Amino acid sequence: MKLQRKGRLQVAAVAALTVAFATLGISSAAGADVESAPSGDDERPISLTPVESVDGLRPQLTAEQLDYIIAAQESLAKVPGFGYVRYDRQTHAVAFGFAGHAPEKVQALAATAPDGLTASIEPADYTAKELQAGVDAVIAAPQYDGKITKAYTGRDGVHVVVDEESALRATGAAGVADAIERDVTQGVPVHVEFGSAPVQASRTAHAGPWAGGTSIYAGNYTCTTAFAALGAVGGIPAQPGILTAHHCTDPLPSGTIFRHNSIRSFGTAAIEAPLGPGGVRADASFVRTSDSGQGAVYIGDLTSNVGISTTGIVAMPAEGIPICYSGLLSAGDITIPSTPGQGATCDHIVEATYAVWDVGVGYYYGPGFLTHHANHNRSVGQGDSGGPAFIPVLDENDNVVAYAAGIISAISTNSDFTTCQGTTTPGRSCSDEVMAQAFSYVWETMPVSVVLN
Repeated sequence: MKLQRKGRLQVAAVAALTVAFATLGISSAAGADVESAPSGDDERPISLTPVESVDGLRPQLTAEQLDYIIAAQESLAKVPGFGYVRYDRQTHAVAFGFAGHAPEKVQALAATAPDGLTASIEPADYTAKELQAGVDAVIAAPQYDGKITKAYTGRDGVHVVVDEESALRATGAAGVADAIERDVTQGVPVHVEFGSAPVQASRTAHAGPWAGGTSIYAGNYTCTTAFAALGAVGGIPAQPGILTAHHCTDPLPSGTIFRHNSIRSFGTAAIEAPLGPGGVRADASFVRTSDSGQGAVYIGDLTSNVGISTTGIVAMPAEGIPICYSGLLSAGDITIPSTPGQGATCDHIVEATYAVWDVGVGYYYGPGFLTHHANHNRSVGQGDSGGPAFIPVLDENDNVVAYAAGIISAISTNSDFTTCQGTTTPGRSCSDEVMAQAFSYVWETMPVSVVLN
């Protein structure tokens, strides 16, 4: 399974506070020639307009229900025996997995689920700490250095994707799994599959305070902004800025000015995620701006000013939670008038909640979460890196709002990695499997916070 850090795009020059209708070219991972986007007269000024409802964007959870799941995750993580929190979107139920007998406080928590959501306790084979320690041990094991492309936790053990071009291929999946269980995870089951090695994985004019889902570029390449944020820079707290992916800023020299279009700029990358223990780094960077941001994200295409407010945040979404992504060129599958085929894409279901991935830069990104689209839509691809991952919910007034969940980081080049759905940008490839950086590790390693509405 090949992962892509989503290929950045060469940006078209556009006038201040305008949106270009021109097609953007792709910079491929293989280093193919980049097709420049022509600048033209088909431009108009826009500013983000939060909406309260969107046809096709029907949240499965209310804000009260999601707040309950978030609080449960945070409180149960400290309880001995905790395994996982799992949401079932078919039955609209949440399960708390525990290895051994669940304490009375857990049973009491299950009895206080909000209206419309049922909660129960089920047996877990392993604790979350055991499984996460297994992942950490696998990527730290020197005998597997450069051979593991992805590792993540599952309820049934540790899942490992091995580079199919490595010498381990001759050993076979069962043989590699046995060796890892014996020498590394100390009995925690390991499930191995082989996949190809990973490579790298970016709305173009915006008026007013910065928001998520806009273009950000330096030089010839463009990524997407995730969320407006505040960061402590130079000992001064609460400096305004914007979050994007680390791999969007890391290749460029210190002091590089990041721009939104040919006239308006963001600033420099003031905080980049440090390399942490075990060779893991959060795929996140904070670009300081001279002006403020707003708690909102774009959900339409390049020419749309439609967005929704960001009112909450999730450290790590639970298994089964449906995620929306809104990268610069995401192939939209929600209905927004005048923006068919491009924009936010939803129903990406969380399948793993402690995942790390190697995109060929000498370390792992993560920990984050892994999603697959419910209908296998190939709607996230080259050009969406750094964009927002969010959970749509209904607030107390039944308006659609977003809970920030993470930052788009990588895609898998599995069997569904092919022509993007819903967009005609030439040269792009998309996948139904996405890896996103979770905020839990961002908060641990970076002095930043997301701006909420």
